[in-house]
Amino acid sequence: MTRSIALVFLACFALACSGSDGGTATDLVESDASGVVECTPGSSEQCTTSCDQSGLRVCDTASIWGPCIGPDEECNDVDDDCDGTIDMRPDGTPLVTPCYCGQEMGVETCTQGAWGPCSVGNAASAEKCNDIDDDCDNLIDEECDKDFDDYCAAGMEIVGVPDVCPGGAGDCNDDNASIHPNSDELCNGIDDDCNGKTDEDMGVTTCGQGECVHDEPACVNGEPKQCDPFIGATPEADAGCDQKDNDCDGTVDEGVEGCCVPGEMQECSVKTGECEKGTWTCQADGAYGPCSGVLPAEEECDGKDNDCDGELDNGNPGGGDPCGSDEGECSMGVFKCQGGNLLCSNQVESNNEMCDGKDNDCDGVTDEGMEADKYEDNQVCTMAWDLGDIEENASQPLVVTATLYKDGAEDVDFYEIITNESSNFWPCKLPATDDCYGFLIFLEVPDGYDFDLCAYAQDCDGTEFKGCSTSGGPGVGETLEMGWQGTWTVNDDKTFFVEVKGSDALQNSCVPYTLSFQFVGECPVDGKCWWQ
Repeated sequence: MTRSIALVFLACFALACSGSDGGTATDLVESDASGVVECTPGSSEQCTTSCDQSGLRVCDTASIWGPCIGPDEECNDVDDDCDGTIDMRPDGTPLVTPCYCGQEMGVETCTQGAWGPCSVGNAASAEKCNDIDDDCDNLIDEECDKDFDDYCAAGMEIVGVPDVCPGGAGDCNDDNASIHPNSDELCNGIDDDCNGKTDEDMGVTTCGQGECVHDEPACVNGEPKQCDPFIGATPEADAGCDQKDNDCDGTVDEGVEGCCVPGEMQECSVKTGECEKGTWTCQADGAYGPCSGVLPAEEECDGKDNDCDGELDNGNPGGGDPCGSDEGECSMGVFKCQGGNLLCSNQVESNNEMCDGKDNDCDGVTDEGMEADKYEDNQVCTMAWDLGDIEENASQPLVVTATLYKDGAEDVDFYEIITNESSNFWPCKLPATDDCYGFLIFLEVPDGYDFDLCAYAQDCDGTEFKGCSTSGGPGVGETLEMGWQGTWTVNDDKTFFVEVKGSDALQNSCVPYTLSFQFVGECPVDGKCWWQ
């Protein structure tokens, strides 16, 4: 048989042996110009089944398209697999799918395109308290004990003794774990034990004393009853010897004349401290006379037990009043009874005066009696303390430490210092030019004090220069800068008088201040000195 005849035979066989989907020959094959059906073995393509469903066909080993295979049958009232039956499996039985009710498995059957009820359980059933998932939501007894107090809610149906509520049923508030049957009833206006009653069996409270004793309900309107000692009874003054507490104060017949038998005796006082036991004797008028012993008295600060309570000087007798001084660094204390004497306690007492800006000895004066510094006789410019020379461009500044202190009186310090030019025969550069000179003074002051700084050149009148620095303020130092241009071959040394004083008469301190001096020389720049 030739190849073309074999192909025609296979095509005719395919037409005669179409699948159960009922597809036509034109649905299944394609022919070339010679009428021979060809496709690539193993290839596939989309196709339409005889019942108008989208399907897939596959090319077989003989290069012929196989039948168009549609989708599996679904529960939708449609013949999905084109077998002539609707919603049926290939074996002719109805479609089914698994379902569950709690932990039990059943099936649902497809009827008229929809799944029917599960073959086990009843999804419409209400949940009961029975260890079973009655409403088929995979939860067991979920509505029975919402507050987890081991009691099922009132109104829930209970079968046996389910695990969820071993205490039983009747929980009248399943949102509050403290409320359930057998709970303790509290005075709170709530039925705590779910017996239909509120605040029952709360008992009574006994109130009052003497003839006013009476009982009242322990709980009223959901709150514990506050005892009223006089409700239901009216106190009356003790009027006779009837052995009754008529005025309801806890004492019988107190203060009533004639309430003792004349000659009757009764022990009084105690044998403690300064007290001595004695007796009361009932007088002819029916009242007790004075105690023959020593009665307790008011406690005194004397090292004795005056009130006979077994303790000496207890209660700080006579103490509590202020003592001492609040002047300066001192602070007042209070009198305290100690060892039978009133002593000033918790006070800060005076100390020796120190140089710290404080009134240590609490006499109203600060830093008096402190030692003056070695420059103390330099009160005026004509008595300025001679500090000698300060060399040009010295590696270290000249430093002076002193005080503005004259034992409380106003003080002023003057110093004399000469700026010493290194050489007046050495020009700054060639051709010969003059040098520039600067004299700098720095004043550091004690904390909290305001000092002023002044300087005068050549004499106390400041013939060549006079200037002051006063803007520093308390605790802030002052600075002065003075400059001049020297002359080559001429001695350019200058004498300066420097003054340190307080900004006012009260600005004096035994705490040291510091003066620093620097004398600098340099060449002019562009013919000008650094201060120009």
